[in-house]
Amino acid sequence: MRTTSTYTPINVTLTEGEIGVILCSLEAYVMSMDEETKLNSGVVNEIDQIFEELENAVDDHYNEKEGFGSGYGGTF
Repeated sequence: MRTTSTYTPINVTLTEGEIGVILCSLEAYVMSMDEETKLNSGVVNEIDQIFEELENAVDDHYNEKEGFGSGYGGTF
């Protein structure tokens, strides 16, 4: 699990397809977890944050491409 003292953001370049694979894989992983693990591990919160970050990056890419500007600043 991430802590504020050890968290260092790293910028990476991913294609939309690669982001889709990551999101689908994470979703499948969460679905395979038993309910107790989901409630007690904190992993689901981490995955929710990753989803938000990646989905926002894709949305902002298309908004910028369509001339709406970018609101992406990263949520982490």
